[in-house]
Amino acid sequence: MGEQAANITDLIGSLSQWETWRIIIIVAICGMVGGLSNKLSAPPKDQTHLIGYIIVGAVAALAVLFVHVPADGVRLIALALAAGYGGRAILNALQNRVKLALTKEEAAKAKKDGREAIQVGQDAIKYAQDMLQYSRSIQRALPPLAKRRRESLMESLPPRVATIVAKPPEAQADEFRDLSARLKYLQKSFEE
Repeated sequence: MGEQAANITDLIGSLSQWETWRIIIIVAICGMVGGLSNKLSAPPKDQTHLIGYIIVGAVAALAVLFVHVPADGVRLIALALAAGYGGRAILNALQNRVKLALTKEEAAKAKKDGREAIQVGQDAIKYAQDMLQYSRSIQRALPPLAKRRRESLMESLPPRVATIVAKPPEAQADEFRDLSARLKYLQKSFEE
């Protein structure tokens, strides 16, 4: 179907030629004759009007050219007569064929989109795994690095400051609270 759709300009150009219309007219007339013969061989209970068989025969004969192009004029007429006689069944079969082609195209597109989505997901998982690995590497590297930095920092501090910094955070908080209370007491005493 894709190749035929790509040649739409060629198709339009061919419609401007008399030869194309002559073939269309011959095929349509043969399809009408095939539809007429189908009506004549139909059971008497069939309520479909003669014009319905003739129109469906012509349309079926033209539509079958979408699928099959005969090698010569005799086969073209035979194909158009047979398609006209088959009428509704031919059109239903062609409709199913077009639906199948469209479904295949949609399935191929969905499959392609699915592959692309899987690739994006795999890339995201790889990225997340890399980030996790980097995070673990940083976590392993930080404690020794922090310890070395702390030791070198402690050595550079004056001894009194180093003893304060070396205390656990809870002890430091308690000392700061005591110091704050003493400062407030001294401040009040100066105000009196």
